[in-house]
Amino acid sequence: MSIAAISGDALIERGVSTAADLVKTVPGFAYAETALGVPIYTLRGVGFVDQSLSAGPTVSVYVDEVPLPYSFMTKGSIFDLERVEVLKGPQGTLYGQNSTGGAFNYIAAKPTNEFSAGVDAEYGRFNTLDATGFVSGPLSSTLKGRLAVRTVQGGDWQKSYTRNDTLGRQEQWQGRALLDWEPTERLTVQINATGWIDKSDTIAPQVRKIDPQVPAGVISGVANYPLPPDDPRAADWTPDRDYARDDWFWMTAGRINYELSDDLRLVSITAYQKFSTKAFYDNDGYTYLTGDRYGTGTVKTFNQELRLEGENGPIQWILGGNYSHHKVHQLFTYYLKDASNAHGVFAGLGPIGPNGELGFIGPDGLDFATANGLSDNTIKSYAVFGNAEWEIVPSLTLQGGIRYTKTNRDGRSCAVATDAAGAALSLGTQQFYANIGTKTTPVMPVSPGDCTTLDENFNPAPSFGRLREDNVSWRVGLNYKTPGATLLYANVSRGYKAGSIPAFSASTFTSNLPVKQESLLAYEVGFKAPLFEHTMQINGAAFYYDYSDKQIYVLLQDLVFGGIQQLVNIPKSRLQGAELELVWQPTRGLNISASGTYLDSKIKQYTGYNAGGIFADYSGESFPYAAKWQLAGDVQYDFPISSSMEAYVGGAVNYHSRTTAAFGNDLLIAGGKGNYDLNPYVLVDLRAGVKSPDGNWRVGLFGRNIFNKYYWTTVEKQQDAVIRYAGKPATYGIQLSTRF
Repeated sequence: MSIAAISGDALIERGVSTAADLVKTVPGFAYAETALGVPIYTLRGVGFVDQSLSAGPTVSVYVDEVPLPYSFMTKGSIFDLERVEVLKGPQGTLYGQNSTGGAFNYIAAKPTNEFSAGVDAEYGRFNTLDATGFVSGPLSSTLKGRLAVRTVQGGDWQKSYTRNDTLGRQEQWQGRALLDWEPTERLTVQINATGWIDKSDTIAPQVRKIDPQVPAGVISGVANYPLPPDDPRAADWTPDRDYARDDWFWMTAGRINYELSDDLRLVSITAYQKFSTKAFYDNDGYTYLTGDRYGTGTVKTFNQELRLEGENGPIQWILGGNYSHHKVHQLFTYYLKDASNAHGVFAGLGPIGPNGELGFIGPDGLDFATANGLSDNTIKSYAVFGNAEWEIVPSLTLQGGIRYTKTNRDGRSCAVATDAAGAALSLGTQQFYANIGTKTTPVMPVSPGDCTTLDENFNPAPSFGRLREDNVSWRVGLNYKTPGATLLYANVSRGYKAGSIPAFSASTFTSNLPVKQESLLAYEVGFKAPLFEHTMQINGAAFYYDYSDKQIYVLLQDLVFGGIQQLVNIPKSRLQGAELELVWQPTRGLNISASGTYLDSKIKQYTGYNAGGIFADYSGESFPYAAKWQLAGDVQYDFPISSSMEAYVGGAVNYHSRTTAAFGNDLLIAGGKGNYDLNPYVLVDLRAGVKSPDGNWRVGLFGRNIFNKYYWTTVEKQQDAVIRYAGKPATYGIQLSTRF
């Protein structure tokens, strides 16, 4: 199995404070966020792009083996960590939940046997303060505790290129309280209470291209809106709105370890989590209202895992099961006053009324200002799993695991008329389909507050989704350690990602149709070789992923509203690639690391729509967010300048080759090829400072993206515009760490 670990000290040293920063240290990892701020974790090209709170990720995230089942929950997890573990490839036979791409396990720094405390802080550009403090130690002879808090406070970093206005303020608070109780030698109880609050501004996108849903209905202000300069800070947004988030998350988790005997242990992990979000998003990148959204949502989860861990001679084994119950609610208000498909929705279709009128559109047009979309999902999952490692001889180990999972998912989605205009839109849409002969039932009355999503009979009704799925995931591997201590391994594994029910403010039920689970069959061989008396470590892996029913978003063409999103399954696709990692200490004080990942992704079978609404055969297309090349390097040199002080100087380089943010970009995309490209980029960081030889204090300077490289991490189609989100510009500042 491909496993990597990054220590908490290395995270601080390299300026890793968010999941986005992990691309500096984890080969094959890519991170992005959707227009609604939902994180997209991609490992070795396996990722999932979704705006829905209820969408399960392809890459699972844990805190001390407690699953954070939805990506939004993970945003405040990286602080006061002992280490980060990264497991690549299908997971599920050791603990937690199924995944096709891999898993991140954030290991929190634990309570200490003696009193200790510390502060890690940095202050930099845009008046940004990022400070973490902790206190830890014994509370009694059997009880230890640790309390850690973090805050990030910063000023606006985005600026409007059409007026004097700024955006991008940061205000985040995170906290974690840990208790370790050891009443007997055989019993340990660990309590984890974690939470975070985010009051930061949502980020404004940049307009890449004006691409109206209904070209005949686009207003001149949108059609002629100026594009931004090539500046990571330049953006635009609707003025006079409060863009501050009101997001929060908390978790209480308990872990019980009981030694039934010297070689048998019972482990119980119980967790309850709650998440809430309220935020206004400018989703078009200009001052007009063609797709801005105010979103609210809540997630409540309960998870219980019970497992036995044992050792019988040369065999180590795990046998366990888990149960989870999740409830997810999401509500969006869409602001569409200036949108082409609301301002003149039937303008290009000709007369449809009995007297030649254009449906519900009056002589001066109809101010269809807002629309609501809501969804509710209930997900229950049951699983049993087992894993074993058998040391056949001291140099040869056979590994195997199996997992059975059953998932029940029930969802309800609906677009809601917020006012008389929304109700009129529904009536006009029904009348249109009746006039062209598609709707054969009477036009149903609609009032403000009613559902407007059209069912299979073109009647307004909620969309109900129901999935009942089960699967068997497994893993078989062989490890061989050579006389020179080189580890050779080979694995075959299968993993699953559960099916999904989308959450859209949909005009028709087709946008909310469920999709079935996806599966991935992975083959991997690799090595881990210590060289030159363990001063150098070289790790390498080659892998082939056979992908079935990959879940991906496409754009359907609706006669009334233009493009509407739909989640579909890609029947057959594959990924193949290789990774190489070097860690080297050629001389005392000099540490060098380098890594490279090569990926080749390909759709093998799919005929349908792409992300731009173009119907074609997309065999041979590549995956979104699957750069062919990712390269990273880091070097640091520590040297003494006195008996009580050392100096250090270091830097890091990261390269990502060209990829795409949307499915089908290689062949054809609405508005022209290349609109959804993520261009190649190189980012360079530098750091230097002084520290104590024992590591009790450190003061230094840092610069990140020092050449102010302009790049972007996400591109999306939102109503009448193709938008993109720029990466952070150059930042610089001072770092301080101290331990007591």
